[in-house]
Amino acid sequence: MTVIVPISAEAFPTFIPRGDPNTTPYIGLNPATTEVYREVFMGIETPAPYEAPAERRNIQTIGQFYKAIEQGIEYLEKEARKEGKTIFHDADGYTQHQNYYFGRGGGRIIPVTDLDSAKLAIQQIVQQGEGAVAPGETLVPTEAWGAYNHYGMRMDGQYGPILGNPPRELSHYFKFKMVADGLMPLPAIYPIANVGNAVAVGNHEVDPCAEALGRAFNHIYSLMLRCLEHSFRAGGEAQRFYFEAVAPFMHSFLPGLANAMMQTPIWKDASASVGPNAVPTWEYVDTGVQEIGRELQQFAEQLSAHQCGSAETRMAARDARLLDTLHHVLGHLERVREGGARLGVALT
Repeated sequence: MTVIVPISAEAFPTFIPRGDPNTTPYIGLNPATTEVYREVFMGIETPAPYEAPAERRNIQTIGQFYKAIEQGIEYLEKEARKEGKTIFHDADGYTQHQNYYFGRGGGRIIPVTDLDSAKLAIQQIVQQGEGAVAPGETLVPTEAWGAYNHYGMRMDGQYGPILGNPPRELSHYFKFKMVADGLMPLPAIYPIANVGNAVAVGNHEVDPCAEALGRAFNHIYSLMLRCLEHSFRAGGEAQRFYFEAVAPFMHSFLPGLANAMMQTPIWKDASASVGPNAVPTWEYVDTGVQEIGRELQQFAEQLSAHQCGSAETRMAARDARLLDTLHHVLGHLERVREGGARLGVALT
């Protein structure tokens, strides 16, 4: 299996890969503000008109990108049919698990077994927000049931489905718009730095905890990408590897490390409430599981011995939560190694 992660992992700041730089947002490392929601998040999820052509390059909307995927699948299936075959001949080996649910995201699980079910799955993704249309309009003009996003301010003063309309889920684009328009106020945000790497400036010494957290995050992020790639294989072990190895990284450990970083000043003995605080840099590093484990174990020991962290945050609730996350990650690394061995993949 060819490893493609190192060349496909993007460096920030950047435009959307293959996106049109004249119309798509520039994605950087910034605090969450209403401007970021409007310019970046809404820019990424910009609704695509139904008649918008498919695009592989200079993409203006994600909807066009998904339409290109759909057309590609249709082409491959058409070519396979000429030889009396189908590209879905081993679909059972790739069928999604229906006994796992992450409890958010909406929609329903669609097992992809043929062209029709593949197109239905893509359509659901588009309906959920990537390429959605405006509230009250129809996503698929030829389908009577294709109307979505019937949400707004109701007579009772609450924001939700309008009476008389089906209680559909609000798309990603319009959820972001609620924040940008002030209908859903943002909580207080951490004073993170808009730069990728911590550097010593003048008399300010870099906080060793910020440096260690940055390395830990990038190690786990990179390992997650490698595990994700290996999970795209046929067979139950690959499916199991995704849910048992990749999902905990994505849904638990990386958010925990990122949260700790944003509460950690870049400079030693600085104030977390004033900043500038650290931020994940999303850098790809090719490090084996054993080396990652050794570094995380050393980091956890330093944190326990109060050798890491500023005077303000030492022994604070942040450190307790971070230690708990590190211990869970260390235990998870062994499961990742064992799962990789079952797949015949050396992640050491």
